[in-house]
Amino acid sequence: VPPFLQVAALQLQQAEPLDARIVVRPANAEIVVGDSVRLTGEVRDRAGNVVPNARVVFRAGGGSFEGRVDSTGLVVGGAPTTIPVTVIGLVDGKRPLLDRAFVRVVPGPAAHVSILSAPGRLVIGQTVALRTRTQSAIGDERRDRPIWRSSAPAIVRVDAEGVVTAVAPGRATITASVGDVRTSTPIEVASARVASVRVTASAREAREGDVIRFTASARTAGGTAIAGVTPTWSVSPGNGVIDEMGAFVGYEPGEYTVIATFGSLG
Repeated sequence: VPPFLQVAALQLQQAEPLDARIVVRPANAEIVVGDSVRLTGEVRDRAGNVVPNARVVFRAGGGSFEGRVDSTGLVVGGAPTTIPVTVIGLVDGKRPLLDRAFVRVVPGPAAHVSILSAPGRLVIGQTVALRTRTQSAIGDERRDRPIWRSSAPAIVRVDAEGVVTAVAPGRATITASVGDVRTSTPIEVASARVASVRVTASAREAREGDVIRFTASARTAGGTAIAGVTPTWSVSPGNGVIDEMGAFVGYEPGEYTVIATFGSLG
């Protein structure tokens, strides 16, 4: 062996198992994005006593881009997720104990709420389900259930699920509230009565995945189109989808029926 090279031999013997468990606190920790929590751990034997000279260290168990975990148990949340933490109990001469802890990271408080694709005008009897989008101050999505209110329930009624129903001609404002954050949208109910509906399509045949755009017009008994109203769209069978703007995509070959509904007429 050259004089500049030294070789050391190392032999590892199998350690005895440690008949104990790791207790991590706080259990089921939850923090807001950007906040932190320090986990602590104890190694306890079957009788619940703390094992002397035991050490507990922490390691990131995955998803490091969503948060940080250091060896002392400090966990910092970077995005809404659940951060897995590997917990290791060490006692000299014993086989290491391995356990897992989880820290749930939730978005910050609601700061913005918006009503998506709200109709500006309805006809009497028409029903539309409104949807909302709620975000924290830094744009993280929240899954809050808003509280709905109508300024004029005798004109436009709204239920707890955000389903609005046009009751009588006039105007109303629909408000969605999440905590102290709220947003509103005006809705007008047309005085004209729908007597017929006419549906047109950009194509009658297409391939799977192609987009076909449908339009619908509501007409009075005299054949006059009622301006500014949009239908509620549906499609049958269920292996296709159509959005609120009438854009349809079929996922499987076959024949589909697209329905545009204005109140009780479709």
